Amino acid sequence: MANVNRTRFALLGFLAHGPKTGYDLRKEFEERTAHFWSESLGQVYPTLRRLHEEGLLARDVLKQEGRPDRILYSITEDGLAELDRWLVEPSRPQPVRNEQLLKLFFASPRQASALLEDVRRHLDRYRAQAVEFDGFEQQINELAPSPQRTRMWLLNLSLGKRILKARIEWCEEAVETLSEIAMEEEA
Repeated sequence: MANVNRTRFALLGFLAHGPKTGYDLRKEFEERTAHFWSESLGQVYPTLRRLHEEGLLARDVLKQEGRPDRILYSITEDGLAELDRWLVEPSRPQPVRNEQLLKLFFASPRQASALLEDVRRHLDRYRAQAVEFDGFEQQINELAPSPQRTRMWLLNLSLGKRILKARIEWCEEAVETLSEIAMEEEA
């Protein structure tokens, strides 16, 4: 499955926990996995359509008076089997794409002040995210359907916190270094 779009598995995974509409799935990505996996609406709806065509999802049309119909998707037995196959398959390494590091790589010392402001913005965002992460443990304990699932979700949170801590530390180092370079340029 080397070239298979992984969106399909994220959708199957959410739907394995119960039927949802496309809107519900968008909220799941925003509220539950956005810190480590996100999907655009441009990916979600065409993938839902393909999964239905492949027999991995069933759809029910929910009529609404005065509003467009809602489509409720649920996973089929074939969909569960596809999800199970993927869950035990080795994960692919993900390429790193970081625009901030790319800019630092190509920048000259005369751009240090602008880069410094960018790093400060990221640092502020990461610090706010750290506060948000602190509240996730309680949510996980309330939402997880089993003690085993709680422990697995907490593993995700643990890595997220470690990555965030490293990003904050790196930003603090970058602020110090870029401040020095900017002062040298002004002198």
